[in-house]
Amino acid sequence: MSLQETPIRDAADQLDVENLNFVSSSESLGIYKYKPPSRWKRGIWVNMATFSAKWLRATAVATKSEPWSSLQGKDVIVPITSLNQLRSVAPVTTGFAKAGVLSLHRDIAGPRFPEFMAYGRSLRFLGRLLDLKSRAAGYRRIGLMHDLDRYLLTYGYFITSVRLLRRLRPKLVLVANDHIMETRTFVKAAAHLGIRAAYVQHASVSAGFPPLAFDIAFLDGRDAAEKYDVPGPGRPLVFLSGIPKADEARSRARPRTALARLGICVNVLDPMEPVRDFANEMRLLAPEVELVLRPHPSDRRPWGSRLPGVEVSDSKEESSFDFLDRVDAIVTGPSNIALEAALVGVRSVFVDFGKLGRDHYGFVRRGLCERAETPAAALELLDPRRSSVDVASALKAYCATVGTAYDGRSSQLVRELITEDLQGGIYMSRWQSVPGFAHIDVFELIP
Repeated sequence: MSLQETPIRDAADQLDVENLNFVSSSESLGIYKYKPPSRWKRGIWVNMATFSAKWLRATAVATKSEPWSSLQGKDVIVPITSLNQLRSVAPVTTGFAKAGVLSLHRDIAGPRFPEFMAYGRSLRFLGRLLDLKSRAAGYRRIGLMHDLDRYLLTYGYFITSVRLLRRLRPKLVLVANDHIMETRTFVKAAAHLGIRAAYVQHASVSAGFPPLAFDIAFLDGRDAAEKYDVPGPGRPLVFLSGIPKADEARSRARPRTALARLGICVNVLDPMEPVRDFANEMRLLAPEVELVLRPHPSDRRPWGSRLPGVEVSDSKEESSFDFLDRVDAIVTGPSNIALEAALVGVRSVFVDFGKLGRDHYGFVRRGLCERAETPAAALELLDPRRSSVDVASALKAYCATVGTAYDGRSSQLVRELITEDLQGGIYMSRWQSVPGFAHIDVFELIP
């Protein structure tokens, strides 16, 4: 019996739900080592209460949603679970009639995945999951204790994804996240049906990300390819195609000659107290410099009340590049915004607010930005009278199209690659193989 002929429930029974819940289960990524799980959310009763509440919410959302069936006839289905992912693929999908975005999150408008059905279809697998939990030990057990509701939802998510894809019958699934349950499970469902899958980055990657389980991957640059060069289930074709979401911003890149407005960029890994202390000391040292705090879209902490008098950029309303266009420099914790800043000529300094001791994306190591331990040191490094750090070579490692004919046109390049693939195969005449990779086949544009 072929994979496509296997009954859906039998295929669901065989799912490796720990692998699909990579963020919670992978010790190599190790998120719980620097972001401890919530103390209250542990045990079957709390998780099942959470599961039930989310089911009710998903049901309510479904009554107000555009039906997923409106994507019928699209060759490329793009499942999206966050605003950052949407911003990363929108330049590729805008005006691309063959592609349609499928919302996997209540905050993303458009045709919506029927998540409420996934909850109902998951319940019969509870016994199987509890047996898995009883045998788990060490790091694996942490995820199963604190995210049991998401592990359980995985089964129904797979079944619902298979049924949806059978109706839509796309030729390709394109995802912008490779490590969260929803997109990993959607790709697994596509594989069950023999549908090809492709991946485009929505942000920089760090060591510990999962192997590329796709037919094609459109990576930002060589840095990402090096981190993804690990043993995996296959040997994908990897094209270093730059950063589509940066295209428009590249046309506005400019050097800064003053330091009138300074951005402080934080995410959920940055504790509030050190950030507050840093900002307050910065105001004492440089009262003439206006501060703008920029939280990550997933950071819902009350920054406005903790830092009165400091403007807060709403990352759900203002894109990162619009924010960068109106600041002269930034300080940031472990965030992809340091790369985005370099792309548009904004100086950045890395500050380890959480004392994690990690250069997550290698930005400091590669020379994309410098590290500061104090506000005074940050001001010294960001002084516009100081000679600029040459970030050109570092930038090329993170955005392969910099300095090429496709600089600022990465979205066009990815669209062309997808179109060629849909028509039967990618034209390799403009690509050259990049040596030195053991587990993936990497190609870059011929100069």
